[in-house]
Amino acid sequence: MRKETAFGLLIILFVLVVGSGFAELLLRLVWPQQTLSTVRGQPGVYRRSDYLPFELQPGAEMRWSSPGEHDVTYRINAQGFRSARLYPPVPPKGTIRYLALGDSFTFGHGVREEEAWPAVLERLLTRDGATVEVVNAAYACGFSPDAYALYYRHQGFRLEAHTVLVELFTWNDIDDIRNNDWLDVGPDGMPARIRSRVTYVDASGRRLREERYPLRLRLPILRDSHLFQLLIKAVDLGHEALKGTNQQHQHTDTRRADEYTRRAHERELAPELVEPYGRFRRSLTALRDDITARGARLLVIIIPSIVQLAPDDTMLLKLYSESDPADFDAGQPNRRMADTLQELGIRYVDLLPRFQKQISQGKEGLAHLYFRNDGHFTARGQALAAELIQERLSTLP
Repeated sequence: MRKETAFGLLIILFVLVVGSGFAELLLRLVWPQQTLSTVRGQPGVYRRSDYLPFELQPGAEMRWSSPGEHDVTYRINAQGFRSARLYPPVPPKGTIRYLALGDSFTFGHGVREEEAWPAVLERLLTRDGATVEVVNAAYACGFSPDAYALYYRHQGFRLEAHTVLVELFTWNDIDDIRNNDWLDVGPDGMPARIRSRVTYVDASGRRLREERYPLRLRLPILRDSHLFQLLIKAVDLGHEALKGTNQQHQHTDTRRADEYTRRAHERELAPELVEPYGRFRRSLTALRDDITARGARLLVIIIPSIVQLAPDDTMLLKLYSESDPADFDAGQPNRRMADTLQELGIRYVDLLPRFQKQISQGKEGLAHLYFRNDGHFTARGQALAAELIQERLSTLP
């Protein structure tokens, strides 16, 4: 009897192991889940910097994907830019050079190099008859406004750009500044070096925020199991169903904004954000002064988050934050940034009103402009941004 019981248990164990293995393989091929490996990705395109939190690794290449949304390969040229060509130190005679500084939205996260707004803008400006090149220095300059200012002061000015385009992202720019340490601050209030307390580059060139990984992505072996991740997701959904809700949680753990990012959308400025906004203002002041001193023009682009374009979508709001819809003011970050830019006499274009108009008039759906789970611009969102930037540039003296 005992032998039969033991044999039966072995059969059950064998079926479970084989079945789990088959399910794991099937999920990897048909419905891949978010695991630690997919979050970290392949060996990355970043490297440590002497004065910035990170920069791009010249000659690096990395594939990046979001299941069901995009699958692209990032290639970095020998100068450390996402570009298939090299730029001479001085713009060729008759060529107008633009320099784009920004984070993942300018880099073109999730789209091909030629689909990122700097590349699209170059084609639009060239179509107008001018000889133009737009250097995409996103991520080469770090990923926050204070880093952009420092990059231009150290390296960016050498490109002798006619116009500098600086992207501000409403969702996390202030939080990124808050998480940066300013080292060796000079008389003008700007640091000589910036170090991030939450983002670092590992030996393989991957940019990590490991301390924000949820428990399911920290468990040995299970953190890379697609079956385990699916089971956890099912448990989460079942828990929400028991509470009477039907909200999805795909990608929430590693993408959920922290308290400070959420509070940037509240109507009253939280005391904890006063100091980061002060640094934000000093960074823009330094950029304005340094760019103007070299005879170049400055245009700032304010890019909205996907949540700002669907503030009544409670499922989307839950996906990206724990904000109370009653206290979530979609336009608040833009107004604060715009007020600062106006006070400093910096020209800007805020993309939020036009993106809202496109959606409200039925010209574009949210899914046409943003990847819902990834949260970045689609190729169409990038193109629309380039069109609006071109319009604003045409009004500059």
